[in-house]
Amino acid sequence: MESEPTRMCALYVGLPDVKVLAVEADRDGLFVSHVEQTCERPRCSGCGSRSGVKDRDPVELADMPCFGRPTRLVWHKVRLACPNRECPVGTWTWEDPPTARPAPR
Repeated sequence: MESEPTRMCALYVGLPDVKVLAVEADRDGLFVSHVEQTCERPRCSGCGSRSGVKDRDPVELADMPCFGRPTRLVWHKVRLACPNRECPVGTWTWEDPPTARPAPR
């Protein structure tokens, strides 16, 4: 049995590796759950440096019911940056397949 509030919210949305940032109800009565990843930040694929967060872009992913009310999941997708100025990688988006599958290319 889980009793920690943030962990309970993550289990409600069915994504155990996310942190629930906020839950709101809009003017139409729609619940909006805001989440971001909680797993360890990846290292730069070019040089292995520990990445830093450049920004977080909110991405609306899904409409789903929660307690009989419509709910929208908003993933705050993290854009990472390599701190090594000599590294050619620069920035990249932290992918999280359990939360959002990458778009087909």
